Amino acid sequence: MTNKTELEVMNLVSQQTSGIQKLKVLFELSPEKAFIPSYLQEISGIRDWTRTIREIRSKYGINIKWVQPTSKYPYGYYMNKILK
Repeated sequence: MTNKTELEVMNLVSQQTSGIQKLKVLFELSPEKAFIPSYLQEISGIRDWTRTIREIRSKYGINIKWVQPTSKYPYGYYMNKILK
């Protein structure tokens, strides 16, 4: 688990030069944190960001999971689930 603050994570994310790297760093440094779809699209700057998430899962082995909508997250969310 990372000890970086949210600001430190976002600074590292913004330093990345591609959308795939931005998403990869975001999920790596933010385990067990919920990210709504619109936020991920904005961060990555990629129109087909869902395909990019699938690529990150397969290429880097990051356990990014889609979580169905809830009352707190009506559009669902994605999370890097840590296997225990």
